[in-house]
Amino acid sequence: MKGFKALSTEQIIGVLRDRAADFDDNGTEDTIKSKLQRDLELGHAVLVVEEDCIAVVRPERWKPGRTNSLLWLLLVHPDKRGRGVGEKMVLRLVQAFSREYPMELLCNGKRRIAYFERCGFKVVKDAGGGSILMQSNI
Repeated sequence: MKGFKALSTEQIIGVLRDRAADFDDNGTEDTIKSKLQRDLELGHAVLVVEEDCIAVVRPERWKPGRTNSLLWLLLVHPDKRGRGVGEKMVLRLVQAFSREYPMELLCNGKRRIAYFERCGFKVVKDAGGGSILMQSNI
């Protein structure tokens, strides 16, 4: 797939270890690394790395026989935020991973919901626990 790079689990963990501090400004580096490491080791995620942005997309089975791509993590370097870097990444991911079914994501907070609406997602339903399920308009 043009513009995306396939990496081994070890390479992915190495990238995260090397770059997580650059992207983390909320003190969540250890939580992110442990969750990603577990999922990546199980083969359940795809890591997409660009110079100023890291994203993780993983398959989710919400219904039998149907697997949607879930945008699980999007990190934009703090110095590059507000410049469209994340939005461009999201649009590329939707194009690449939303072939049969829309891409989905869980988020919370008005700012995040508004952000993903600008990226072409719509609110589908309240997912409980303060999270909102959103879906791309493929």
